[in-house]
Amino acid sequence: MGSLFVLDDDSVFHRIIELSLSKSRPFKSIYHHYDGKALINYIWANRNDKANLPDVIFVDIKMPVLDGWGFMDTLQKIIPELCKKITIYVVTVSVIKDDMIRAATYPFVEEFISKPVTPSKLVAIAEKMNVSLRAHL
Repeated sequence: MGSLFVLDDDSVFHRIIELSLSKSRPFKSIYHHYDGKALINYIWANRNDKANLPDVIFVDIKMPVLDGWGFMDTLQKIIPELCKKITIYVVTVSVIKDDMIRAATYPFVEEFISKPVTPSKLVAIAEKMNVSLRAHL
């Protein structure tokens, strides 16, 4: 089981994730981040520590300070320095086709998901990630 980081400025979305996963607990741990810049700093500080780096990050694209696009642009620059692969799911209220196309240009983006995210979708993401983690062991 891997770790999930949720990057979103909406505390309600964070709570929905917690409630949706409370029974199945498909992730070893879930960490909540509200600020893209702080999360980039955390990832950089832990770039050589597999245990503290996330396996999956849900990224909202509409946030103040450093939005999801800025976060992913910065992540793309530092990703070669990280000791493990991080998979990104863009999870947003946006249904704009240009946003979907732009998200697909990042090699680490697995999927563009429009909110709301169903509990079954969250479990499917966790199961997919766990299969991928086992394949690399």
